[in-house]
Amino acid sequence: MFQDCSACKKGKLIETIKDKFSSLGYILKMKLLDAANYGVPQHRERVILVGCLNKNNFKYPEITHGEGEGLLPFLTLEDALSDLPHLKSGEIGTSYILEPQNDLQRFYRANCKTLTEDEAPKNGPQLIRIMEALKDGESKDDLPIELRPKSGYSNTYAKMWWKKSAPTITRNFATPSSSRCIHPIDSRALTTREGARLQSFLDDYMFYGSKSKKNLEIGNAVPPLLSITLCKEVINTLKKY
Repeated sequence: MFQDCSACKKGKLIETIKDKFSSLGYILKMKLLDAANYGVPQHRERVILVGCLNKNNFKYPEITHGEGEGLLPFLTLEDALSDLPHLKSGEIGTSYILEPQNDLQRFYRANCKTLTEDEAPKNGPQLIRIMEALKDGESKDDLPIELRPKSGYSNTYAKMWWKKSAPTITRNFATPSSSRCIHPIDSRALTTREGARLQSFLDDYMFYGSKSKKNLEIGNAVPPLLSITLCKEVINTLKKY
């Protein structure tokens, strides 16, 4: 359908999609959604397009989490990860250290008794010194001059916030030189399981391939909790036809 990519290069991809589907009789709605507004412990904004044939009665789900009146508070790293073991560079976690501390952790652990994919990336001495020098939420610009890397954007070599939602999880969530992904307490990059939790995958979900392939699968995914919310609204729409 999109053999001509010139429209994509000119920033007109959305218009091209709408025109193509309109020619087939579909009416599209479009909205920017943040996964954090739907109970995911991560700010992840994505444009969601929904098309219906001939008419469009679809309603985007009402947000449940945020800072407004009547909303639940945003979920945080602490909410998502506090029952997981504390690890140093290269260490492997095999069991939970606490019983579930909240509904989110109970959701993660519903059908899981054994912790998997919880191996901290192994880093060299210099990177470890950099990570240990950072405080909660700090980045490379906050480092002493003698430790500050000469390359990288301001949000690289950066710690996440324990009491805030995670920033957008990418395939590089185990690579401090490429994204803000340093654990705010343990001073090391995220494990595969931690990245999966921040995307709202259940703990018994299995990923396949090399570690980099698993992280790619996680980083590219639509958060399951957001998918479930959207799916319910799609079902409600179909019932009206």
